[in-house]
Amino acid sequence: MALSASAFAARLTSKIFTPHGRDIVIASAANSYDPATGTNTPTLTNQTVRATPPLAYERKYVDGNTIKDGDVQYIFQASGLSFTPAQGQKITDEGRVYRIVSVKTDTYDYLGESAAVYTVQARGDG
Repeated sequence: MALSASAFAARLTSKIFTPHGRDIVIASAANSYDPATGTNTPTLTNQTVRATPPLAYERKYVDGNTIKDGDVQYIFQASGLSFTPAQGQKITDEGRVYRIVSVKTDTYDYLGESAAVYTVQARGDG
């Protein structure tokens, strides 16, 4: 019997995120529109995301421009997120603050359905 895409995603992400996963917090911005004033007001919302621990880049990939010393990668599940991670968002992980430098969506196709994870490049913010 074939696995459904959601079962495949659950199996894949359970191998990645359990038992080594951890919760990180990402600040995402959303606009709320006030029809009385006709203005959009950005609102920051913190969302907890299940992710891998930060992964250091191999030395051969650090070029000083795109990838700098101290940059790390996180991999986290796309399912269950109410936003798409974006450049400039802040990540808080065990008291350290990082800024997202780039985001790549990795899609795994299985029987015509797909499951996705985000690979995020992050840089220490201070």
